[in-house]
Amino acid sequence: MTSRVEALLINRSVSPEMNASLTAPVSPDEVRRTVFAMGSKQAPGSDGFTRKFFKSFWDVVGGLVIDATVSFFATSKMLRSFNHMWLTLIPKVENVETMKQLRPISLCQFVYKIISKIMAARIALILPVIISDCQNAFIRERQIVENILMGHELMHYLKIKNRGKKGFIDLKVDMEKAYDRVEWPFLLAVLEKMGFNSTWRGWIQGCVRSASFSVLMNGIPAGFFAPSRGLRQGDPLSPLMFFICTRGL
Repeated sequence: MTSRVEALLINRSVSPEMNASLTAPVSPDEVRRTVFAMGSKQAPGSDGFTRKFFKSFWDVVGGLVIDATVSFFATSKMLRSFNHMWLTLIPKVENVETMKQLRPISLCQFVYKIISKIMAARIALILPVIISDCQNAFIRERQIVENILMGHELMHYLKIKNRGKKGFIDLKVDMEKAYDRVEWPFLLAVLEKMGFNSTWRGWIQGCVRSASFSVLMNGIPAGFFAPSRGLRQGDPLSPLMFFICTRGL
């Protein structure tokens, strides 16, 4: 896997200053600000508590939440109980007939949500610099509609072009379920080639490799399994890590 990534034309775009900002020590105030910036009415994870509970009783539980969060960033070790999630299946259509018509959403525990939000907020600040201008979704001050308009313009140009010695073709890449097929060694190798330091890579590895799931069946969690690849739906880090993986394309 590493040799294949080394052959890709990926420049080292993350500077030492960027790494320093990404892996700066996480303070109690940063944890608290992250918690109170979250919405209060989202569905709870397998711990059974909503965000409103933690906000309402922060004076009681805040210290424990801060200690658990800071401990991960200091050691890169995630307790598996913190990263156990429930999968709920959301229908995409009114009358579901196949599994493809269901969207899996991960219901994460509260501590993991804080860790993921902090990491996503930090890397979002440098993404406009390290991600190509062609990628517009989920990047600050960019709009995905720009790519849609550009796609229409390119297709229109190909349809009306009928002169000249040089021809062009368009290539459609099917990205269906691409999140589920991301290989973790590939993600970590691309992060290293782009210049992310070992601390940040350790945090990412701690988040993805410690995950486990149970599936909600009629509101009751059933089964237990641990994934060997993929990025989970509903995690704020997932689209940002997927952008980094697409550098390999």
